[in-house]
Amino acid sequence: MEIFNIHIHTFTDKDVPRKFLPLGLVRILSSKVGYAVLSKALNFLNPLSTKNQFKKYLKFASTGKLKSQKEILKKCMVQYPWDE
Repeated sequence: MEIFNIHIHTFTDKDVPRKFLPLGLVRILSSKVGYAVLSKALNFLNPLSTKNQFKKYLKFASTGKLKSQKEILKKCMVQYPWDE
């Protein structure tokens, strides 16, 4: 049996410190308009990249937009195997 040390933070976008991401991205990504515009722009600029830091930020922001920490946890739980 393997043992893994895994943890997550279930912050909503309202809980994330403003300086957590560079370039004011927390403030921009927390608004609906800012998220929509920035996500479209970044996908347009680099649509084929699989290792794009900005795409990680967008994924982070979209998860943080869920309505509660409980919803975030539910979304993340599907990533963990329960049968081992």
